[in-house]
Amino acid sequence: DFFTEKSICLFILPTYTGGTPTDDASWFWQWLEDTYFDFRVSRDSFGKMKFAILGLGHSEYLENYNKIARIVQHRFEKLSATSLLPLHMADAKYDQLEQFNEWKQTLYQLFDRVSHQQISWEEAAVQPAVRYESDDDGVPVEATSGSTKNEIENSENAPDLEDLGNV
Repeated sequence: DFFTEKSICLFILPTYTGGTPTDDASWFWQWLEDTYFDFRVSRDSFGKMKFAILGLGHSEYLENYNKIARIVQHRFEKLSATSLLPLHMADAKYDQLEQFNEWKQTLYQLFDRVSHQQISWEEAAVQPAVRYESDDDGVPVEATSGSTKNEIENSENAPDLEDLGNV
């Protein structure tokens, strides 16, 4: 397991040119991509993590609008993390500070309700969202991988690069 019972992670994730992560988030993106696609990592390895994501983007970029935040949300859910809020996508076309403040206020209200024992963390959990631009199974189009869903599924028996010395 990667997280403890009390792990709450908040992410503010902008999408950069061409639907890529920003330079300072590239290490996180690479780590999550390696973890998500590694067949040795259990699909419940993020089961103790609770999270909320605020995506930053511009809706004029259509399929790349908040692409990083959408993919991270999907991967966290597939790795069994619990979303505390629906994915919030701030649009640079409008006042992003106002949108951030709305997201922050919603978090404060949630934390207040849990701290006053009005609801539990389990009751606060959000069901996985309806997927965006996806194949027939609802798997999102990947930002950095040119692989199709079938190529990814059929690659489970392929040796990992770390294991090539043993092949």
